[in-house]
Amino acid sequence: MQRSIAVVLHHKLNASSAIVQKLCRRLQEHGIRITLIDNLDPYPFGVPRQLLPQDTELVMVLGGDGAILGTTELVYGTNIPILGINMGHVGFLAELDQFQTDEAIDSIIHQNYSIEERNIASATITIPGQPLQQDWALNEIVIEKTHRGKMIELAVSVDHTEVSSFGADGIVIATPTGSTAYGFSAGGPILWPTLPALEIVPIAAYSLFARPMIIGPHSELDIQILNHFDNTGYIVCDGRREMTLPEQTKIHIALAETTVKLVRLNKESFTERLITKFQIPVNGWKTQTSHDS
Repeated sequence: MQRSIAVVLHHKLNASSAIVQKLCRRLQEHGIRITLIDNLDPYPFGVPRQLLPQDTELVMVLGGDGAILGTTELVYGTNIPILGINMGHVGFLAELDQFQTDEAIDSIIHQNYSIEERNIASATITIPGQPLQQDWALNEIVIEKTHRGKMIELAVSVDHTEVSSFGADGIVIATPTGSTAYGFSAGGPILWPTLPALEIVPIAAYSLFARPMIIGPHSELDIQILNHFDNTGYIVCDGRREMTLPEQTKIHIALAETTVKLVRLNKESFTERLITKFQIPVNGWKTQTSHDS
């Protein structure tokens, strides 16, 4: 049976790009069929993309984290893993950088790789008088205000018990994978990706007690847009799929049963990647002073 992989291209690449030509040539020499994908325009909220053929061994992404998040829409609900080759800046989700492309090609040819599963968050939207809407996110689900000069009024419940209500610019619900992205920039902690949890981070909340929270794998989160004059917002999944939310909307969020699979080629730990990608100075000023003296 012929092996088959898909290759997703960064918007600055095309089929004639040197790196793409080299990759295709080497893989095809080993009898591997290649499907090139150069369109990752987001679909409407709640509308799944057409899935890749089930015989696809993996999807290689030549791009940054944005391209990888777009690619998750192609593999959602399947067992097809993603191998990211960073062509952008931070590339936290990518396994390798551009100069390591040959290593990636060799690993695919010899099937010398492992699979790591990442939790995703599911969202169910209840709007009075409308059908249920559902979507999901690998990184984060964000609920934000619609109007720049106004806050959105939210009530937050965990396991069917209200824990807080406040006005804010919005709220981020991040997976461990997304805790290094929007959740981190909004003031939330970093979660190791093996931790089955969700992170709740209010954005500029007008409240003394609206602090980040971490809930466990079996907990459920409910957010309601409270009745208030012109209190509307919108929900965005992974910064791609969005929908307007009127007042009285209820959003139910929990860890999904399905996962996204990422290809691992090296033994670098998450801690090592964290230090490298964020260029964290591991020596505090006191340590540096003692070394200098």
